[in-house]
Amino acid sequence: MKILPAHRLIQNAGQWPESIALADEITSVSYRSLLHVVGRVAGELRSRGVQPGSTISVASADPLVTYATVLACGLLGAGWVDGRELSQQQGPVITHAFHTDEVTDPAKNSSPITADWMGTGDGIDFAELVRGIDPTVDRPWLYLRSSGTTGTPKFVSLGTEIMDARIRATSAEWAGDRAACVFLFGATAAPSLIRALSATTAGWGLIHSADPSFWRERRVSRVFGAPAQLDLIFRDAPKGPKFGKVLAGGGPVSDAQVRTLFDHFSVVANTYGSTEANVVFVNECRLCEDGSVERTTVPGAPEVELVDENGLAVDKGVEGIVRIRGRGVATGYVNNPEAESGTFKDGWFYPGDLGEDRDGVLTITGRFNDILNVGGSKVNAVLVDFALMSVPGVRDAICFTMPSGTGVDELLAFVVTESGTTPREILNEARIAALAAAGSAGPPKRLYGIERVPRSPNGKPDRKACLAIAAAARAEVKKSAQLTSD
Repeated sequence: MKILPAHRLIQNAGQWPESIALADEITSVSYRSLLHVVGRVAGELRSRGVQPGSTISVASADPLVTYATVLACGLLGAGWVDGRELSQQQGPVITHAFHTDEVTDPAKNSSPITADWMGTGDGIDFAELVRGIDPTVDRPWLYLRSSGTTGTPKFVSLGTEIMDARIRATSAEWAGDRAACVFLFGATAAPSLIRALSATTAGWGLIHSADPSFWRERRVSRVFGAPAQLDLIFRDAPKGPKFGKVLAGGGPVSDAQVRTLFDHFSVVANTYGSTEANVVFVNECRLCEDGSVERTTVPGAPEVELVDENGLAVDKGVEGIVRIRGRGVATGYVNNPEAESGTFKDGWFYPGDLGEDRDGVLTITGRFNDILNVGGSKVNAVLVDFALMSVPGVRDAICFTMPSGTGVDELLAFVVTESGTTPREILNEARIAALAAAGSAGPPKRLYGIERVPRSPNGKPDRKACLAIAAAARAEVKKSAQLTSD
């Protein structure tokens, strides 16, 4: 039987009515209240013509609105998509658009979600609300945006069959006593939304906060976030009672970051996955007595292989192309056959990543579009990023190429340094580390300090944004020089 989060919510509200389902520093919603809000929202949607097969877009920054509309669509057999991500992008055909009042530029013909939609109260007849809707039919439920292999946004459709597989694949996270989990990604980001729906089926609380003191109040035992987000919270945090487990996703976690996280968590893990494939594997970390870090790969539900350009498996220790397949993996992109070409082939999904099996530990070594051309030499940008982050005094880093006056692209890097440390002070060590990791073309020509590395909502590095920032700074310098000369 399928796991249907919206229908499971009805059971949970009866079993744990006063348990916290969703909370931040301002709002706290019990499972009983969440059920009533979902019922009210489903009623409002149905009264506006939403039915099985409809697709609604919802533009809102409010996690309660996100979860309530997603679960309501689950009850009604309708599809849901984040309305803030639809502008001029290929995606699903929208039948109904809605927004909350903080959205300043809602879609044309979008209807407001008013405060009374979020009201609670008894008297909702769920049997009547879902009359005639067969929950066993596999309909599209979530349309999630992915930058995929090219960095160009596109959408995947996740039906109830795929969602059932994904929820089952992450169900082990919620074994044992019920507690609460924190999502540092936004509520609509794929890593948060999929795991949040899985967590609610087990009666856990969903906490949206970046304050560890608030986490303690809410009995948090799981934290999900990007390495950069976690680093921002814990880099200077005092030690205290440890939380249970942290899962860092969206990029690699350096040994230095692992050691810091072990000061605050009993279990530290680095997850690898994608919007198209969900969680593929987890590298659990162990802190050895000498301070070194060992990693152990725990496979996820999907099957993963490392192959060469001909689709043949590569040997251990040899870099290969990552490909994934399984019941929870998307089958293509919505209304975008061009993007599917080369990405979904022969039942496999090719995420565009490169990986290596290092004595049983799966390691992502880069991406096709992270192989940079620097003066005719190929440089693995991920290896350079990781090398820079290994330098004492560096908290986060990202390298990128930028056109120079000579016609040859230069390799540059942004670094986030420790308080009191400047890019100039760590330049030599950074160059040595990059040289060892990526060869003679690996050391960036210049390092620039930045407050925060540009990253996607899922925590992945945004090299295009880096180029835009650097180009704007260069243009401003030229403008200032011209004004001075005038």
